[in-house]
Amino acid sequence: MQNFIIFIFFLIFYHYIYSIDCKVILLSERELTATKTEYANTQDDLKSLQSAGQIIGEVLRPLYRVL
Repeated sequence: MQNFIIFIFFLIFYHYIYSIDCKVILLSERELTATKTEYANTQDDLKSLQSAGQIIGEVLRPLYRVL
């Protein structure tokens, strides 16, 4: 009887640990998705900034030659 109780205890403990692992994996997937989205947004922002820098450079280049 005591062995059976110990067995049940370990089954419950294993289930508890497994459910925690599943939650961690789900949270990791959510964080990965959020990080990928943030990375894509950052890439878009950098492209916009580079385009703006090129436009400003093209405007200032003739002014610099005049000086």
